[in-house]
Amino acid sequence: MTVAMLVSNLVGVSEPPPPPAASPAFEQAPRVYKGLERLAGARMSQSATKVSLRFRPTSKKITVVIFCQMPGSIFFSTEGGSSAGGTCGPDGALSMLADKAYEPGWLGREHEITFWVFPPDAPVARGRSSCPPEGACERKYDLSSAKTADRLAAKLGKRLGAWSVAAYDAPAAPTVSSAD
Repeated sequence: MTVAMLVSNLVGVSEPPPPPAASPAFEQAPRVYKGLERLAGARMSQSATKVSLRFRPTSKKITVVIFCQMPGSIFFSTEGGSSAGGTCGPDGALSMLADKAYEPGWLGREHEITFWVFPPDAPVARGRSSCPPEGACERKYDLSSAKTADRLAAKLGKRLGAWSVAAYDAPAAPTVSSAD
């Protein structure tokens, strides 16, 4: 009788639903990356697109990470006269523009970095000095300027391949005020 009551009490009892799975990083950059907190983030649902990211770094630990749905996607980033590029995938890739945190005056001010991500098969020249500064050579684009990246994006049109970018930094030190 006790067994029958226990079994009857189990009927119709459902387990609580599992917690929702975290979105892949290329859909939404994680809140924390290697112990650093996200300062700012942006996402795009397609490649051959660009987005600008604004942030104010709080330390020299600043890291800018690009997450791409398609492994081998090509990214290019620029701020002012500086640029950086590389390839990315779902695990992320670092933008070398964050290395500028060691230059005087880079910390403590707002930055706006523009990013483009292109599909892995985009006609991009690889390596320095592979194309003249004016743009394309051998039907490939030398990603060395925002103008060239915009031209390539316009030529390709939006393509498959979601991506996100985020700036991460150490938490800001708490401010201490003194009462007189």
